Amino acid sequence: MVVIYENQRACGDQILEAMLEQDRHYVLLLAQMQMGKSGTYWHVILEALRRGFIEQVFIVSGNRERELYAQVQDDVLESGKEWTDKIQVLWGAHLSKKLIEVPSNTLIVWDEAHYAQSLKNAPFKFFQHNRLEGLLNGTGCDRAVADNIRLLTVSATPFSELHSKSGEGQNHFVVRLPAPPSYFGVEYYLRENRVKPSFEINETLEEDLDDLITRYSGTPSYMVIRVLDTTKRTRLVRRVCKRLGVRCETINCKVRTMEVSELARKPECPTVVLISGMLRMGKVMPKEHVSMVFEEKTPKNSRHSDTGLQGLFGRVCGHSTEGFDIDVYVEDSMIDYAEDYIESYDSANGPLCKPAMNIRKGRKSTKAGSLCERLQEPPKKGVRSEIVKRVLETFPEIEGYDMVIKNLLMKSNERHYKALQNDEFKCKVPLGTCMIYKRYEGEEREIWVVTPDPEFEEEVVEEFDLIDDQCVFKKPLEI
Repeated sequence: MVVIYENQRACGDQILEAMLEQDRHYVLLLAQMQMGKSGTYWHVILEALRRGFIEQVFIVSGNRERELYAQVQDDVLESGKEWTDKIQVLWGAHLSKKLIEVPSNTLIVWDEAHYAQSLKNAPFKFFQHNRLEGLLNGTGCDRAVADNIRLLTVSATPFSELHSKSGEGQNHFVVRLPAPPSYFGVEYYLRENRVKPSFEINETLEEDLDDLITRYSGTPSYMVIRVLDTTKRTRLVRRVCKRLGVRCETINCKVRTMEVSELARKPECPTVVLISGMLRMGKVMPKEHVSMVFEEKTPKNSRHSDTGLQGLFGRVCGHSTEGFDIDVYVEDSMIDYAEDYIESYDSANGPLCKPAMNIRKGRKSTKAGSLCERLQEPPKKGVRSEIVKRVLETFPEIEGYDMVIKNLLMKSNERHYKALQNDEFKCKVPLGTCMIYKRYEGEEREIWVVTPDPEFEEEVVEEFDLIDDQCVFKKPLEI
C-alpha cells in the first residue's frame, strides 16, 4: 500500500488547489527520483474522487517495464481499492492495442511523462484520439475545458516540458514536491563524493573491471552493473566474476536468475547483478545491501541527461535515516549533468539539463566576451538562493540574467578553478548569462562572477536548446 506522508499531502493539496481554485487543466508534478511522486499523485487521485471533482481516472505511461506496471497495479488494488472500478492503468502496449475513450470529468495522470513523448508514440496517439493534444503543446484545449478533463504529468526529469513552459503562451503549471530530511538523492551522492566515472566493458579494460569488482568484494553485498548489451559484455563480466570467485546473477527481459525484489535479502557472498533493458525509471530498488551501481559508459559518452539520471543513479536515491553506503559509477558527462540538475532544480524555470530526449542544439552567432570579478564578501551559506542574492546585491545591473552556478570542488571543474586564478582569465559567456563559480571548503568561501562584456567585439557562436519537431510538448508554429 502507498503510504502518503505529510509533505506529499501538502504537495497534492497544491495540485488540487491549482485545478479547483485556479481552474488549471494541466499541472506538472516535479519530484526528484524516488522522492515520493507516486504517494503525491495518489493523494490527488483519492481526494479528487472523494470530493466528486472527477469521476474517472486514467494512469497512463509509455513505459513498457512490466515490473513498474505491476507496481502501479498493486498500488491501485491496495490504495485505490475503494475506487477500482473508476481507475484504469494503461501502460505501454495497452495504449496501442486499442484506442481508449476518455469520458467527461476525468483526471489523467501521465506517469514518467519524459518517456515516449514523441508524436509517433502511444501516449500522444491516446491524447490525439481524444482531442486532448492541445493540453500538451500549450495551445489550449476546448474539449478539456468543456468536459472537465484534467492532466497531471509526473516526472523527475521533465526537461522538454519545462523548456516548453519557459516560452510564451504555455499553460503548464509546475508544482514541486519538497524534500523531507529523510530524502537522500543526487545532491547527497555528489556531496559525499560517491559519484565516480565509469568505463566501457571490453577486453581492453578487463583489468579495470577486475579491479572494480575486487574493490567491493570484501563483504557480502550486491554490485549492480548495467551492460549495453547481453552478449560479449555479459560473457566478459561472467568470466571476471568466475576468476574472482564472485557470484553473478542476471536480470533482463530474456534471462532472470533472480528478481529485483530479492535485493532486499542480504546475499551470502559478494554478488554481481547484471541488468539490461530495465530499472530505468520509477521502479523502487531495495538498496540496503547494495554496495555499488555501475552504468557502463556509452562509446561516445552520449547518454542523455534524463536517461542517466533516471537509471541506476535514480534507483539508489530514496529515503533513509542516515543515507546510503553506495558508490555510483556513471560516465563523465553525467557527473556534470547531475551537478547542473541540483544547481538549477529550484530555479524559476526548473532544471533544464541538456542534452535530453527531444531537445536538440540550435546555433546562432552572437557577440559576447567576459568580465571576471571575485566577490569580496561571499555569503556564509553556499546554497543557490544565498549566492544569487549576494551577487545581485553586488551587481544589480545583471537582474534578469540567467544564473549558471558551477561548484569548483567538483573534479570536473578543477580546470575552471586554475583558470580563474589567472589575472588574464577570459572566456566566452553568452549574452544575458552570468556564470557563478563557487568554492566552499570549511571556512574558506570563494565566489567568482563572470558576466558578458558588452564592449567585447569578437563574434562567437551561441548554442541554445530547441525542442525537437517530433516532441508532443512543442508548440506548433502559427501559420
